Parts: sequence; C-alpha cells; structure tokens
Amino acid sequence: MQHHPDLHPITSLLERYNLTEEDCCQQVSDSHLDEFARNCCNEWKSLPAHLEVEGIVADDIDYGQRSEREKRQSFFKEWKQRKGSNATYKALVSALLKINHRDDAEYLCRLLQGTSTATASTSTTTSTTISAPVVCASVTSNPGDTTTTGNFCPSSPC
Repeated sequence: MQHHPDLHPITSLLERYNLTEEDCCQQVSDSHLDEFARNCCNEWKSLPAHLEVEGIVADDIDYGQRSEREKRQSFFKEWKQRKGSNATYKALVSALLKINHRDDAEYLCRLLQGTSTATASTSTTTSTTISAPVVCASVTSNPGDTTTTGNFCPSSPC
C-alpha cells in the first residue's frame, strides 16, 4: 500500500478550523444551509449522488424562471428534509471534497466554526481526530493547494 501524507482532507479541515467530530456530526442548521446556498456551491447539480439522495433529480429543481440561488436553496432544503438528522456538516463537507469543491467545504467549516463548541468555549478544547475510514474515493487537490492527491476516507458515520 502506498503512503500518502494527507489521506484525510476532512481531518485537516477540522484541525484548521478547530472543529471537533461532535461539531461536524450535528445536523446542518437552517441558517447555515441558507447562507451556504446563497453564497456557495454553484455546481450543486453534481451533489445528489454524493449526498446519497439520488432521488433528488437536478432537472426537477432546475426549472422555471427561478434564480440559481433559489434552485440551490431548494436542493439543500430537499436534501435536509430527506436525510433528517443525517443531513450533517460532515456529510456535506465530505460530498464537497469528493467533487473537488474545497473552497465551498472551507466556507461551510467557517460557518460552523462560528457556532462550534470548540470555538465557543473560553477554556482550551482538544479536537477529536477522525481516524476510522469507511468510505473511500479519489480526491485530487486544486491547483495551488498544498495538499496532495490521495484517497479520501472519512471517519465512521456520526
């Protein structure tokens, strides 16, 4: 087996933003999802398969004279309704990394960072490191990114 220096991009994001596994296993808040849909993820149509909601067909949402922002908001609202408590920050960050949208994943981490238990506390908090891989997919870094190409293996389900 070949060794890659950065096999767990989600782990590096958690550490970078001082987030714990507990933080990212929370259901995405409506306000964060709305803000994320307003400001990010222009290529949302590639997400349904990675968020395990293949039943949400992009063409069903991508109709009419609605703006792209409204279409993204509809998609994320539908995702959250279908997945319920499994519509977590971790699931969305993982899906974004799988489609090489690290900037969007980092934006979501910054939103979560503002409300996380690790950053909200005035005492020193130790981050939990994700370690038990269960789902693997190939991830390639964006040009100019210091991370390397390797396998993305998130931790066990929340």
